[in-house]
Amino acid sequence: MEKIIPRYEFRIFSVNLSQIERRLNKISKIENVRKSSEVYIISPATSQCNVKIRNEQIDVKILINQQHGLEQWFPELKVDFPLSKSTIQEKIFPLLKAEMPDFVLQEYSQIQFLDELIEPHDTLRNVAVKKSRYAYTVKDCISEFAKLEVNQIPVQTVSVESDNHVTVLEALSEIGIKNYENENYIKAIKRLIRIRD
Repeated sequence: MEKIIPRYEFRIFSVNLSQIERRLNKISKIENVRKSSEVYIISPATSQCNVKIRNEQIDVKILINQQHGLEQWFPELKVDFPLSKSTIQEKIFPLLKAEMPDFVLQEYSQIQFLDELIEPHDTLRNVAVKKSRYAYTVKDCISEFAKLEVNQIPVQTVSVESDNHVTVLEALSEIGIKNYENENYIKAIKRLIRIRD
């Protein structure tokens, strides 16, 4: 089994990042364009757990380290729906630091998970995020410019990630965003839809 190496990530959000997009296009080239519709599960109790649903699959990452202004995220879970009751109980709700719901089923489809466990929950929110992502490589790092709609709120983001924090810092300098504030998806979504930690 291949060893999972957590990546260091740096991400910024703004209404308009076209100047940085132009900089990316000067120093690199677009390698891939991907569009997706995703759902993020947001908990006011934590910004250190990223739970999202895309293409009938749930993806869970946890923040394990912060250094040099970067965040290091570990991919805790990535599985297809339907989800077993035990997976939800052991791998999702504890990481979201959310009160455990009552379970009626032994497994849940994506619709059942959202409609029966998340939507009625007292604290959790599901947030629709549409993405158009443009992939680059800068200093051997995965780099991205993306146009988003977060619950229909338009926003743009630029990110750099790698398992090597040194090359991430070099890429940030090359792109010109090293002095910006690092803001992960969960914090940005909370800010946009006005949820406080």
